[in-house]
Amino acid sequence: WLTRFAGVRVPLIVSVRNCKRQGVWHDLANVAACRASADIVVNSRRVAEYVVRQFRAPRERIRVIYNGVDTERFRPAPSGEASAAVIVTAGRLVPQKNPNLFLDAAELLLRQHPNVRFVIVGDGPLRPRIESRLRQGPLADRVSLLGERDDVDRILRGAGVVWLTSAWEGLPN
Repeated sequence: WLTRFAGVRVPLIVSVRNCKRQGVWHDLANVAACRASADIVVNSRRVAEYVVRQFRAPRERIRVIYNGVDTERFRPAPSGEASAAVIVTAGRLVPQKNPNLFLDAAELLLRQHPNVRFVIVGDGPLRPRIESRLRQGPLADRVSLLGERDDVDRILRGAGVVWLTSAWEGLPN
């Protein structure tokens, strides 16, 4: 249960935040980490049960710490302040978050609602492909690619609609 760090023995603590299988090597690493850990922190009872079942983790070492959400921070803007013609997504630009599905849906919606604007907040390895797609297609002047931001709550409050196109999610922070 203890590991060496800078010559001092400290407890190993593992965190699991979703129930997504990522292959046999990840599973083996998670089994080993759970066995070696002093505590296993999860963010829901369902994830706790998954960790016991999938990684054979000792139930007595699992601690559920729920993610807290400040609902006031994400409360929609008062009527009239949000733009119904703006659709936002926020997340890393990686396959899991499926930004191409966001763009596919945007292209379909744009055919019937040509005044809609789209905003993508986030950055990641898919950014060059997304930028290339935007330069070549009908979304060129309709999508704003904002990159990583520290005011996501403000951006979401100003949107008429928020789309989550992830292939899967745990309980993100």
